[in-house]
Amino acid sequence: MGDVGPNHYVQMVNLTWRVFDKSGNPLTPARKLSSIWALLGGPCSTVDDGDSIVAYDSLADRWLLSQFCTIATPTTISSSQSRRRRTPPAPTTSTTS
Repeated sequence: MGDVGPNHYVQMVNLTWRVFDKSGNPLTPARKLSSIWALLGGPCSTVDDGDSIVAYDSLADRWLLSQFCTIATPTTISSSQSRRRRTPPAPTTSTTS
């Protein structure tokens, strides 16, 4: 799964994500999906369950990254969907949640 922005292609595959320029050159190393949410805490900050979505919102000039995660304990199973907006449009720079 991936999407193209004005200058970048962001790809999320299985348990990793990576940013490329539009010529296909990698701009970041492949990283675990959980690294996107690590600073925010919560159930998806340490879990890499995949089922990811990448979208570039051209009207708002920002990226949307999403991952499904499941947390299981001996007595319960819960699921969560984590989303992250990245602004400005350069996906290798600062982020907001």
